[in-house]
Amino acid sequence: MTTATLQPKDFLSSLKKTDRSKHVSRDLIVIYGAPGMGKTSLAAQFKTADKPPLFVTSGDDNGYMDLVKNGQLPEGLDPIVVTSWQHLQEVTQNILKAVQENKDGLPFCAVVFENLGGFERHLRDHQVEKYQKNPRKGDSGTRDTAMMRFNEFGGHTGTKDASPDWETWLKAVVKIGEAGLRPILLGHAKGGKVDNAESSHSRIVLDLHATMAAVVEQVAGNIGYITMVPNILSKGGSAKETKVDDEPKTRILKFYPSPQFAGKNRYGITEPIDMGSSAAEAFKNLAAAMSGSKGDK
Repeated sequence: MTTATLQPKDFLSSLKKTDRSKHVSRDLIVIYGAPGMGKTSLAAQFKTADKPPLFVTSGDDNGYMDLVKNGQLPEGLDPIVVTSWQHLQEVTQNILKAVQENKDGLPFCAVVFENLGGFERHLRDHQVEKYQKNPRKGDSGTRDTAMMRFNEFGGHTGTKDASPDWETWLKAVVKIGEAGLRPILLGHAKGGKVDNAESSHSRIVLDLHATMAAVVEQVAGNIGYITMVPNILSKGGSAKETKVDDEPKTRILKFYPSPQFAGKNRYGITEPIDMGSSAAEAFKNLAAAMSGSKGDK
């Protein structure tokens, strides 16, 4: 019997309340920072008792395997190393389809894409190949000429042509989260490890072309920046510089918007998150900040 033939009373009694335990949307999280700040170690903590996260790497930065080989992380699933932009699209679509069809049956509980800069380079190579196959007026069709076309006016030509593909991929990653599997993107930062103690006008951003970074900031619901808290030894003044410790010890994760760095979140987080002395402690503090605010768990 279909709902169209049910009487009003029977129709109402046939409706079932949504079971959130069967489907919970997982918001996309972007984490960026200088090399060695703990991005990969933190992402590896998005795990359950019997399921690790799956790492998809760009091939030129395999921080996850380095940490496993060094004994800093337990063994999990071998990462998928993408070799081209087309390969990245295939892998992303395969993961999305697998999540949509059988999320609970997957051998992993989250997917980590590492790193954004490497994926951007794959897209650049893809766009350059397009220029070679279909040269613009006046171009010779060589790779050198195609690369010059991509980099024209500081890269605006190439990134403008490539940004729709970049946005399409990012939205596919968001869909993985909507299907119930946590997606995490890792990237490097332009700038040093320590917050600038002198100026409030410096801005630390993703190490991507501005056009690509803007798309990430638009599509991602959460962007966090890992940095070191400067240990100020002596405050400067009109005639002297502020002196800071060259090797600060305290790491923090910032998920809120600021003139100094790219950050945003849907959890209402407005304070720095202490990274502690280990990745496990950092994850515990992050989870507490997320669960203590609005948003998914």
